[in-house]
Amino acid sequence: MKLKAVAINIQFPLAGTLIRNLLLTAIVLLVKKILSVIIQHLVAQYLSFKFVKGLLKSSPLFFELL
Repeated sequence: MKLKAVAINIQFPLAGTLIRNLLLTAIVLLVKKILSVIIQHLVAQYLSFKFVKGLLKSSPLFFELL
């Protein structure tokens, strides 16, 4: 397996760089997507908490409705 890798690097020195760049790009995009989903979830939780808090302030009968 090492011989094959060395042969690829000798014949196509840019192939290793290209593959490495593609892998790094894929990893960066995956991390970006994960962080985006986490941030969206946290913002949604914050907004729903704020909404419920606003309901509690505006109507003290909110608990009776539940």
